[in-house]
Amino acid sequence: PQGGGGGEGNLSWSTTAGRDLGYLWSDFYLGADHLPDNDLIVTGATMDPFFPATPGVVPTPMLRDAFVSRYDYAPGDAENDAVLRWTTFIQGSGYDAPTCIKYAPLHDRIYVGGWSNSVIWPTIPQTDPLDGSFYQVARKGSADAFVTKLLPENGAVDRSTQYGGDGSDIITSITADSWDNVFFFGVTDSETGSYSSCASPAAGLPLCDPNTSNYQQDDNAGGLDMFVAKLDASFTLGWGSFIGGT
Repeated sequence: PQGGGGGEGNLSWSTTAGRDLGYLWSDFYLGADHLPDNDLIVTGATMDPFFPATPGVVPTPMLRDAFVSRYDYAPGDAENDAVLRWTTFIQGSGYDAPTCIKYAPLHDRIYVGGWSNSVIWPTIPQTDPLDGSFYQVARKGSADAFVTKLLPENGAVDRSTQYGGDGSDIITSITADSWDNVFFFGVTDSETGSYSSCASPAAGLPLCDPNTSNYQQDDNAGGLDMFVAKLDASFTLGWGSFIGGT
């Protein structure tokens, strides 16, 4: 957060979260952004069954779960500054690791991207709405990427899906534009892609060609390739492509 601490560059506040469980990486943060009121939003992962959560919410980590937290920014207000407002857990059945977080101001939504080896993923909505939106209900490789959209006022999950092919797929960066389109980028060793439908993923890495003569690469050119994809506000896949060489 800006300000506080008597001037620019001074530490306004600092806090820790979690417990000393006696092993490495029991709790860690991997991304941060801020809201229009300068409240801080962070994302990370924890193996702590007593990790601090929203009052009344009991965390139940499976192995290592992703979480998103919001901290109040209230400089000069000792009772409210740096207070944890809420924590939301994004819990699969295995190891879940967010890598990035981004707030989309115009539509007031938070986006989180990362990877998971969970076979069972909390796809939201739980039942396919059959509206053409992107909807992947099961992991297809050794680890799939995930994209989750949350409401900033309370951390409620609005949409969440896995995104992957036959290998390992990891989102490393995520952003959103003024129309609430979300763009995510990452790395993959999945070998094949699928253009069969822009809405319903098949066996390969989900791809989508908008037929506008833009750059499209339909398979992995060798080893680790990058990938880039776009989802609109309703999670309809607008385009997706491998990017890589031999």
